[in-house]
Amino acid sequence: MDTEEDWNQLLKWLKEFEVIVLYDYHVNSANPIIQSYREATLKAYLYRFQKNEIKICLA
Repeated sequence: MDTEEDWNQLLKWLKEFEVIVLYDYHVNSANPIIQSYREATLKAYLYRFQKNEIKICLA
């Protein structure tokens, strides 16, 4: 997501679904920098979803 508008469009679309299932979300990497980036990105997405009352299931 590049802009706040991108986020708003995605969140509006996701609200049409009862539950969003995320699969293969594991962030394991041998490179610690990539590992940290992936973890931070996943946390940011989950935070945004939770903040906007989008139900998430991690599979």
